[in-house]
Amino acid sequence: MDFFEDRRYGEFWAGPRPSAAELTESLNLDCRPLDELATDLRGASRIRVVRNVDPVVDRLFPSICAGTDRELEEWLGRLRIHKDDWELAQLESAVAATILGFRDCVDDWNTVLVHSERWIEGTFARRARLHGNGVGYSSIVASGPHATSMHWNANDGPVVDSDLVLMDMGVETNSLYTADITRTVPASGTWTPLQRDLYATVLATQDAGIAAVRPGARFREFHRARVTATHYRPCNERPQRRSAT
Repeated sequence: MDFFEDRRYGEFWAGPRPSAAELTESLNLDCRPLDELATDLRGASRIRVVRNVDPVVDRLFPSICAGTDRELEEWLGRLRIHKDDWELAQLESAVAATILGFRDCVDDWNTVLVHSERWIEGTFARRARLHGNGVGYSSIVASGPHATSMHWNANDGPVVDSDLVLMDMGVETNSLYTADITRTVPASGTWTPLQRDLYATVLATQDAGIAAVRPGARFREFHRARVTATHYRPCNERPQRRSAT
């Protein structure tokens, strides 16, 4: 009854939740009710806990040796780095759906110019719900000066014809794997010389950073490579008519 009435997680508000047996089948892991955890592990000599995830679990099992808890967290992190074929397929599916979402936004660009950043956000969200669980994170749609905010997600400003528009969005699959794609386009569909120069400068620094990432490289090498490649050299090329993709 407590679970049914719980205002955050209860079935009365959110609908049926998967049972422990259903979770065991879907995850291929032995899952049991959380309220049985203390009883099941009573007397165990070695317990390792990933801390700061669930305060109830943290209280049940005070850390005897913080090093062993950190070791578990480290190994879980390593497991996330290596993807098997199924995981790679999930990521590819997320990317494919995200590409479709970006195409939807471009196909609807005339309406975007009439409305605002919100229209792009809503258009992409529809695709994310259709082909996945939803958006993987709060979509960032930043036109003009809004793009100077690192994670602008109010998405409530106008899309002005003379501005650049930054879109950082990703679809999350039903298996909870997420894509993350960022694109910057001229709202008018035509690069001005200044816009093209700025875009080319950022692209050059990105390419330099990626080229510096390799086995055995020190962590900051790609930072240094990007800084070295950062330069602004205005070009006088005529603006080119380009698709907003």
